[in-house]
Amino acid sequence: MLVKGLEKYKKRLVFATILIFMLLPNVLTSFYQKTVVTDIYAINYELGSSECNFKKINNKTVNANCDFTFTNHSRDEVQFAIEFYEEHWYEESVRTVSLMNLDGPYIVELKGNETKRVNIESDIDVSGQGIQFDSASATLVNLMISSEKGKRKL
Repeated sequence: MLVKGLEKYKKRLVFATILIFMLLPNVLTSFYQKTVVTDIYAINYELGSSECNFKKINNKTVNANCDFTFTNHSRDEVQFAIEFYEEHWYEESVRTVSLMNLDGPYIVELKGNETKRVNIESDIDVSGQGIQFDSASATLVNLMISSEKGKRKL
């Protein structure tokens, strides 16, 4: 009788199981980040709202202006350094984001449970870098944050 009842709801059970396994990792990660971890491991980076704009001032200087949004899910203040990396950099592509490391690292402080939009503006000395652009922009900027307790790629 139980088998017959389960057979009737088999498709629904399969669908519910797939749905649970799709959503569970995100829920567990969010729960873990908001309740258990500390320091840079409690930092959430909104990749989708990140943006950097670059403008060549002369052959030696590029002005860079970047915006990022971070959320600290812990109760404690967190201080961390930002480094930049380009996930897919090919010889034909123009290197932009990683140029920010020439003038870094950049220090960010977040109070407990704070969401903050961080703006970094810098005039970067690029002499000897072979810059081949007048202006450029980048979204979905890859960052690495670090503190005394570790490093994280975001």
